[in-house]
Amino acid sequence: MSQFADKVIFWQQHIEQWKHSELTQKSYCHAQELSYAQFKYWSARLRAKASVNDVQLLPVQISTNIATQSNICLHLLSCRIELPVYTDTAYVRDLVQALS
Repeated sequence: MSQFADKVIFWQQHIEQWKHSELTQKSYCHAQELSYAQFKYWSARLRAKASVNDVQLLPVQISTNIATQSNICLHLLSCRIELPVYTDTAYVRDLVQALS
């Protein structure tokens, strides 16, 4: 296993142990003789990686009858984006990929 993979496993285990410890992050780090700064760094890094892995794309159906619709509404994660109906589909695709 690589040195990076070892670090990931090490910090994942400590973060899980901290979650079950009922201690503050700072207290846990002091008790385990860990760097609090490194704990926060790895906690944020692993949380960001987990949220990227949780992204799901859903199939959509585009109606050809759009005369009564004024906007396309996209719901991505915790944001809502409204675009004019005539927005280029390649732009919408690129936007969704960039935000995923």
